[in-house]
Amino acid sequence: MTLTCAAQPSHNPFELTPRLRPTTDSATTSAAASEHPFDLVAPSAAARPAAAAKSKPVPPRPTLSDADAWQRFRFLSIVGICLLLTLLMTVLRGFFQRSYQAFINDTMMNQVYRDREAVGPLPFLLLYSLFFLNGGLFTFFLLRFYDLSLPGGLFLQWGYCIGALAVLMAVKHLMLTFLGALFPLEKEMRLYNFLIMTFGIIIGIMLTPVNILLAYGPESIAPQIVYLALGATVLVYLFRYFRSIFIANRFTTFHLFHFLLYICSVEIAPVMVLVKFVLNQI
Repeated sequence: MTLTCAAQPSHNPFELTPRLRPTTDSATTSAAASEHPFDLVAPSAAARPAAAAKSKPVPPRPTLSDADAWQRFRFLSIVGICLLLTLLMTVLRGFFQRSYQAFINDTMMNQVYRDREAVGPLPFLLLYSLFFLNGGLFTFFLLRFYDLSLPGGLFLQWGYCIGALAVLMAVKHLMLTFLGALFPLEKEMRLYNFLIMTFGIIIGIMLTPVNILLAYGPESIAPQIVYLALGATVLVYLFRYFRSIFIANRFTTFHLFHFLLYICSVEIAPVMVLVKFVLNQI
């Protein structure tokens, strides 16, 4: 007896038909998608709600008033300097004591200079950075006291003052190093460079309470603070010039004219030119 295949069903129940169908148009796609409940069709742009298509407006960034900007500047600057001073005085307390001893005593200056050659200049350079931060901030307050302003925001103006002071001192240190290499004055010039750094450390720490009073003190005492700080700074510089005579004692006897010429042209003349420029702007 022969079995025919006609009795077999034309459709195999275990055969899986592919889900992917070629998309001809939107109507065919929608109809094909509705045939299977698990087929996901992305909604068209027209079906999206109009509210979702609109992007939310970005609110404008609020601008600080001059009074608020001044309040923020003096708070961040004073707090930052005080935190840095506290950190350096905690970590480098011994180096600050040595710098103070070198400031008041010429014999201790030579000993501290020899000790610095052993430990390296990094601790003293970190303390020296206070001179540029506090000196730049004092210069900024000084310009503000005389109603002078620099371009840019408050922090940028402070940066200009720090940069100008850093360039001035860098030029002086490089010039002294060049003179020491050009003439037989290398030892004396290196010691004088360290003397300038030591006095800068003392001036930087001295200007910390001055800047705090200029930032938060009453405006009625601002002129007295400014003149007192300028007078104290001038006295410190005069003391430094007096100490420099002991460094160059073996040259002042036979080359007194050249020594006075250096003091007038390098130390005094730039300061007088800067003071004259500021007075002309007032």
